[in-house]
Amino acid sequence: MANSFFRFKEFTIHQDQCGMKVTTDGCLFGAIIAEHLQQTQAPETILDIGTGTGLLSLMMAQVVPGHIHAIEIDEQASKQAASNFETSPWSEQLKLHHTSFEDFLEKRDTATGPDNTSAQKPLSTYDLIVSNPPFFSHHLRGKDMAKNKALHDEDSLLKLLPAGVNALLSPNGLCFVLLPDYEMSVFTEEMKKAGLFPQQEVTVYHKAGKPPFRRISAFGRNKLKSPKSETLHIHQGAAPYSERFTELLSPYYLHL
Repeated sequence: MANSFFRFKEFTIHQDQCGMKVTTDGCLFGAIIAEHLQQTQAPETILDIGTGTGLLSLMMAQVVPGHIHAIEIDEQASKQAASNFETSPWSEQLKLHHTSFEDFLEKRDTATGPDNTSAQKPLSTYDLIVSNPPFFSHHLRGKDMAKNKALHDEDSLLKLLPAGVNALLSPNGLCFVLLPDYEMSVFTEEMKKAGLFPQQEVTVYHKAGKPPFRRISAFGRNKLKSPKSETLHIHQGAAPYSERFTELLSPYYLHL
């Protein structure tokens, strides 16, 4: 049974009410985004689509001072993410929207409730958008309904993301997405149709000799001939983690 909480160096994630718990690939995704943020001009506005526990938002808040809005459709997960935000050192820069991405797009021009767990007024555009979306489609589901919702694309989020991101992303903004290798290939073609093109790609392997585990892609409006690319192994050699993984996660993991 997964722990009811996951403690990082500067914050704690409580996760007993969330279908999707803290995962290694989720942490790696957040660390790669955070590294990008530290190497570029910090965005003023950030949107986290499908925040779950709030992990990505908290990892970003640790390194940049910008305003971070997070969307979560599941009621219990949204309450827990809001609680994780409130007990973190960065509660003032984090806002939770309990809503679907589709409704979020429709409500951009409508101001609503003042409390941190309501669907507050979204911004017109965001300088950075991130998403670790559900990716299974037409797969057998398990008995855990919350986990099914977190893993399976029941609300067609992947289909909504390209046009939605195009509408919400600022002219020079970036959108980071984490998906399995095949699903990312299909998703990339849909993003291109929406006028958003790969700027940076990271192919993630558990270890050498294994097939790709995940792909992390950053999309923007520039049509590059050769996006920046990286191959990353989580495990390498006798050490628990590879040197690159350790470099990325050492600001967050307690024992690195």
